[in-house]
Amino acid sequence: IARSSLWANLPCVRNGQVRTIPPVWPFGGLTAAARFAEFVAAA
Repeated sequence: IARSSLWANLPCVRNGQVRTIPPVWPFGGLTAAARFAEFVAAA
């Protein structure tokens, strides 16, 4: 996706407002949801 011209032209990408988070197993139930929330809050 990083090489996509569509992605590169999004205003948030041009302004450096994109963050990455570590992967979270999507089938981990509440534990995974809590972990995802922690990553998003810290980003």
